[in-house]
Amino acid sequence: SDTMAALARQLERAKDCALECQFEFDNNRFVFSSTPDGAQPLHPGSITTGFRRLCDKAGLKGVRLHDLPHLQATQLLATGCRCVQSAAASATPTPG
Repeated sequence: SDTMAALARQLERAKDCALECQFEFDNNRFVFSSTPDGAQPLHPGSITTGFRRLCDKAGLKGVRLHDLPHLQATQLLATGCRCVQSAAASATPTPG
């Protein structure tokens, strides 16, 4: 699946990062990590914080990361894309 392929690519990037930093990457470590050796999980808020910094730098006010899938769905609909495809593209993952 696309998800598994994306995770496999991220795992390889994590391993490469660990090697570049002269750390041993343990397969029981975090694939999404805030440290090169994968010892610490990536805090979920760090993605949002980075996005806010980019928006501030670009002068964008009031844009939330959560808004992006909805924007994509709106643009897909405007091009004549079928609703089913647009709904799938705008799906927001839920924990669980």
